[in-house]
Amino acid sequence: MSTRAATVDSTRTKIVEAAVRVHARQGIATSSWEDIAREAGVALATVYRHFPSPDSLLPECARAVFQGARLPTLRQASEEFAGIDSPTERLEKLVRESCRCYEQAEEWLNVAFREAHLVPALAAEISILRSSLDTLVRAALGESASESGATQGVSAIVDFPFWKSLIDRGVQPSDACRTVTRLAASHLQTEDVDPSQG
Repeated sequence: MSTRAATVDSTRTKIVEAAVRVHARQGIATSSWEDIAREAGVALATVYRHFPSPDSLLPECARAVFQGARLPTLRQASEEFAGIDSPTERLEKLVRESCRCYEQAEEWLNVAFREAHLVPALAAEISILRSSLDTLVRAALGESASESGATQGVSAIVDFPFWKSLIDRGVQPSDACRTVTRLAASHLQTEDVDPSQG
């Protein structure tokens, strides 16, 4: 990589990281390019050159947040779940990893979910996140859960807004994780799913 390309990449990264901080602090819809430029320590024109619109910046912010939280890909999750025979342990691992990601990215995710209806590019990123969560739930629960329709219920229980509602009510993150696990397991039982068949 040339020095110029490295500098361009470094500047883009600096802008994205600044945008994530500004968004978490004051909201996405009310953050201006001036705010982001000031936070990044770059000229306003530099921000516009790299990101001419929210549609170009928000997907990069989402990627940075999820990479920072180390959200596993489907392939990574499937490989990890494949080594776990117990359906209960697979469910616990899914919830534990989701809660860890939520805790690390809480501020930005909170703003993103709250303002998704205001910013189309943000709504698209939330949709991608939820689709990824559905895929991870299917990988963790196996085929029998997917066929029963239990995936949607578990996905709703494991989704960020439910976790955040527990945190907002004063539940400690570790207790929130246990609560989500218990509720997801209970949902599977009420759906008469036998995850061991997956």
